Amino acid sequence: MQILDIIKKDTHKEIIAKLDYDAPSCPECGNQLKKYDFQKPSKIPYLETTGMPTRILLRKRRFKCYHCSKMMVAETSIVKKNHQIPRIINQKIAQKLIEKISMTDIAHQLAIST
Repeated sequence: MQILDIIKKDTHKEIIAKLDYDAPSCPECGNQLKKYDFQKPSKIPYLETTGMPTRILLRKRRFKCYHCSKMMVAETSIVKKNHQIPRIINQKIAQKLIEKISMTDIAHQLAIST
């Protein structure tokens, strides 16, 4: 993941980043995928930095197999495949649930929706 910019807004910080790496092999047919384009940015909430809610606007590389037409999106360890909430936020949610904090309060504290 490459950080391109950090923008401080009135209510939060936005980290502009892109995820790009060499094309892997196709999971369907085994041929080499080709770099295609980027997805629109995913809005990923993240932990507070300097007391402000933070979110990552992450543009992920898409790959295409020109043999079988399969499309694939770059994956990162920050977020599970097909999810938008990072693993570290999921861990914080679990920790706060153990502390018997309500879902509404957790959502407000971590700047996520319920």
